[in-house]
Amino acid sequence: MARRATSLLDLFSRVEVQGECLIWTGPVDPDGYGMVSYKDETWRVPRLVWTFLCGPPRKGVMVLHSCDNPPCIRPDHLAPGSVMDNKQDQLRRGRQPRGSAHGRAKINEAQVVEIRQLHRERGMIPRELGEMYGVSTAAVEFIVKRQTWRHVP
Repeated sequence: MARRATSLLDLFSRVEVQGECLIWTGPVDPDGYGMVSYKDETWRVPRLVWTFLCGPPRKGVMVLHSCDNPPCIRPDHLAPGSVMDNKQDQLRRGRQPRGSAHGRAKINEAQVVEIRQLHRERGMIPRELGEMYGVSTAAVEFIVKRQTWRHVP
């Protein structure tokens, strides 16, 4: 259950200083963001802090962290941004899941190496490789052209 918040001061009574960050010590969601109840709604704490200080972000605008620390609620570590801004930030900071770490991956890095090797050395076609590895012909084509799995040598 999210803790009930009444004011900005109330929120900041539940923080702990860790380095440059002000870390929320109350309940958090599965992604590590602080959660509170405010005016009968459940809020992520960074968004509520932003709302108290700057007004509500426009619809579709997220509150991003410059410190890359979800429980941080330090105001100067927060900034509004779009979903695209957040994705670009993830890529820039190396937080985007890649390869087999991605939740929808059907193969792993070793199999990518094998697919490329079989295609290059034995001339196996993408359709055959796709059937062998349980992926589509298009997926194999992207792999051998290095349009996907680029991080695999």
